[in-house]
Amino acid sequence: MVDFSGVSGIGRAGVDLSEDLALQSSGLDEKSDFASPTQLHAVLNTALNGTPSEQGQALGQIDALHAGDRKATDTMVADFAIGAKPAAAGATKITSENAQLRDKWLSETPRQRLANPQFHNAEAMREHAAQLITVGDHKVYGLLGYPPSAQIRGQIVGKLDGVIADKIAHGTKFDAPDKHLNDAITWAAQLATDDRTKQAMSYFQNQGWSREQAAGIVGNLLRESHIDPGSVQNNGSGPGYGIAQWDNKYKREDDFKKQNKDQDIHQSTFEQQLKFVQHELTSGYYGKHAGNPLHSQTTVNRATALIEQNYEKAGVSELGERQNFAQHAFNIAK
Repeated sequence: MVDFSGVSGIGRAGVDLSEDLALQSSGLDEKSDFASPTQLHAVLNTALNGTPSEQGQALGQIDALHAGDRKATDTMVADFAIGAKPAAAGATKITSENAQLRDKWLSETPRQRLANPQFHNAEAMREHAAQLITVGDHKVYGLLGYPPSAQIRGQIVGKLDGVIADKIAHGTKFDAPDKHLNDAITWAAQLATDDRTKQAMSYFQNQGWSREQAAGIVGNLLRESHIDPGSVQNNGSGPGYGIAQWDNKYKREDDFKKQNKDQDIHQSTFEQQLKFVQHELTSGYYGKHAGNPLHSQTTVNRATALIEQNYEKAGVSELGERQNFAQHAFNIAK
């Protein structure tokens, strides 16, 4: 077992696209039970920063990815700790030739790409992925484990160019149009979620919450809705709606209308919903029982637990998962 006692935190400010794609290239995303790369990163964080029992459980989960090869697990965790890209089977360094191909891909229009033998298959795949995402196809639901709302589908589509560009830069061969379709959709969705996560973290920190406290808030929102402003509880059956899965049991949707000039929450924006979370945490019942005690929380895990217990009051707590999401939000925040 590698000694991680000298490692402090994960040693990096966040998870960038190249790191995500290195994990993807290793095949871990295909054979793991993790619903998203966010969860894999969070488990790696727990292996470094959790309690002894939490670390043991996390290492067991990572072992399963490597068929019990503890050496491979130790290497992966150690690389993650120092900010290195996890070793990827078949992954290549970015050569000057591949970098030029990437830049050319980004400079060409879709029509030009289809007419270019170098990019035809990649562009055909991008267009197919964009179509599936835009119409909310059940395949996307199956890949992501949740149905992205119409509000965020455009964000996911917008990430496809960059995902494919990075694949090209690392030497991926698009031998057939849909060969990397699932990967592209999954990672584009994760990058879009990370963008919303960073925006939420910035917003709450600007409201005066510490980075740890903001992560506690955002980690819960990620667990509730993937921080999707159009998310409907229970994968579309309701009754909860939005990033915090509000319903009107305690007149919270009515309160939203009062705070937003009679705007219905079902037609609200991401920014409006962030502001409403802040409103609830600084006034009334939730201000007293969640916001006020949150000010005294100094760790991500405790802040997350308090928001779950006193604000979300979830029917299914899944506190460990919320804390993993919160740690990821903390890591990628500025």
